[in-house]
Amino acid sequence: MEDILPPEKAPRVRHDGWTVARQTAFCEALAKSGSVTDACEVVGKSTTSAYKARERVRGFRNRWDDAVDASRPSIESEVRRRAVEGWDEPIFQGGKQVGVRRRYSDTLLKALYQRGVETPPEMNVKNVPIDELEASLLRKLGALKRRLEREATEEKAAAGAAAAEAADRMRAAGLCP
Repeated sequence: MEDILPPEKAPRVRHDGWTVARQTAFCEALAKSGSVTDACEVVGKSTTSAYKARERVRGFRNRWDDAVDASRPSIESEVRRRAVEGWDEPIFQGGKQVGVRRRYSDTLLKALYQRGVETPPEMNVKNVPIDELEASLLRKLGALKRRLEREATEEKAAAGAAAAEAADRMRAAGLCP
């Protein structure tokens, strides 16, 4: 059967350097990172060259699109991580790192919410009937009121004791009757 088929043509060498191997490496890197810039760095080509090849090279656009689709779960998990868990941002002073600040992205969190992406379990809100919610709030407000009244009573007692002590010192010093 093999002697019936014509011999395969050797793949022609591309003048732009976007060989099949380079396209494959690019698409693999793109699937991992989701970044055209990062994928271009991996294969040693410019982003301009990549976008031109995407338009000219047959099948490259489809492999590129598949790689972008494959990268979406990792991109979404990174977006979720930055929105919910945040990231460490170094703090520099006088040219030296003096600390780290935890940063969160409200913009990314809002984008996740607007897209309807499922929120992480720690951010889920429990649905409670309004009667239960009201009763819970009233209990908490009652406990808060009792605590504030107790603290106010303790403060008054402490102020009275301090005033009596000051009066005793003044009497002892002969400053008042």
